[in-house]
Amino acid sequence: MLWTLSQIAELIQARLEGDDQQVHHITQDSREVQDGSLFVPLKAARDGHEFASLAHEAGAAGSFWASQHRGPEGLSLIHVDDGLLALQRLGAVASKRHQGRRIAITGSVGKTTTKDMLAHILAQHHVVHAARSSFNNHIGVPLTLANMPAGTEIGVFELGMSNAGEIAPLSRMVRPHVAMVTAIAPAHIAQLGSLEAIAREKASIFEGLGGQGLALVPDDADFSELLEQEAHQHASKVIRFGSKQTAHYFSTLIKVNELGMHLHVEGPTYSGEINVGFVAPQLCGSIAASYAICDYLGMAFSDFAAAMAGFALPVGRGRLVRIDRPVPFSLLDDSYNANPSSMKAAIDALGHHQGRKVVLLGDMLELGGFEEEAHQEVVHRIIEIGVDIVVAVGPAMSQAFEAKKLPNKVICVDSIDDALVVVRDLIEPSDLVLAKGSHGSGIYRIVARLLDGGQDGVATT
Repeated sequence: MLWTLSQIAELIQARLEGDDQQVHHITQDSREVQDGSLFVPLKAARDGHEFASLAHEAGAAGSFWASQHRGPEGLSLIHVDDGLLALQRLGAVASKRHQGRRIAITGSVGKTTTKDMLAHILAQHHVVHAARSSFNNHIGVPLTLANMPAGTEIGVFELGMSNAGEIAPLSRMVRPHVAMVTAIAPAHIAQLGSLEAIAREKASIFEGLGGQGLALVPDDADFSELLEQEAHQHASKVIRFGSKQTAHYFSTLIKVNELGMHLHVEGPTYSGEINVGFVAPQLCGSIAASYAICDYLGMAFSDFAAAMAGFALPVGRGRLVRIDRPVPFSLLDDSYNANPSSMKAAIDALGHHQGRKVVLLGDMLELGGFEEEAHQEVVHRIIEIGVDIVVAVGPAMSQAFEAKKLPNKVICVDSIDDALVVVRDLIEPSDLVLAKGSHGSGIYRIVARLLDGGQDGVATT
């Protein structure tokens, strides 16, 4: 049990109408309601109160109610002025009730993966509650807090933003003991106007520390100094993390093989090597930060290393999959999306692999006038790394490679079907195959068919 309806009503200063019930789950989505749920109707494109009857039929214990209309017969109601504000008040109450540690993560890129990584590691030795999916806004954060079981030892929260002034209130709601910024990048620059404005908004996560706890800032990111200055104003301890030795905690790539990455991880008092079952060198900083937090919380390096060995990335985001047909080979599935920086990072990772390297590359989309230059840079990096075979799919990628006239190395195709035939024909045992492209390029569809054991492949992890 999370709450009772009467507890919630009292804590948020609202009025309960109907029977008191135990609450086991809280949701704003009537499709997710189960026995014992508290339904939170919100007003968006449609008024959530319209779905209260469906929630009642699905077993809801009760519902917030901010409508002039009567609620469904037999459904207990907590009368509030505004459903969203009531949810946010409940989230703040849940944070104050929690007796364990809370960790808050934000950043322009990598925050969801870092949150998932850290939750996985800590869950090996603690009772952990973490944000589901990307529940990181003014609705998702209080929902995550309100759904946190009383026995949770560590809560891991992701804080996101679309406009200025959104992160600080979320951090003050969470009241973290540890707060982290993963990176600064041009995401949402249209709304905020500059990278510096983005950095200042991300740095506001430290306000929730209240002068206590740990702040982590990226050592090699834009505006790192600004982030560190802001962190010192709100934290009792500040740590820099990254992929270079200038950081307090850093992680560097040693080699890549068909099993994943072999890394060196170092902190102020201990260093060692770890193996991970994915290939995503851009996450070296996140791995270092995760170790820093685990070290701060008292976890031994050996336990950290063992937990990292069992962490898997989501589909299309750098996971490494062993496929048995048509021959045994390893597929580096980074097919979810692509931009120039992530494409470079994925190709660079292949440079640490000693075996035969094959790349299946789709177009990078939505680059405007930078499209031709960006794809030419990919070709230059492929040449520098020494990739053995390139399969280029789409007009932009094909044009960039055809302009270089690389002999016996590049196969350009127009369609996903043609690319699949080519890949299946050229793969040799123990190849490492990178699949990457913008979502619209369709590279993920080739991956899906290679993973389809009934047709094109058998995947084992």
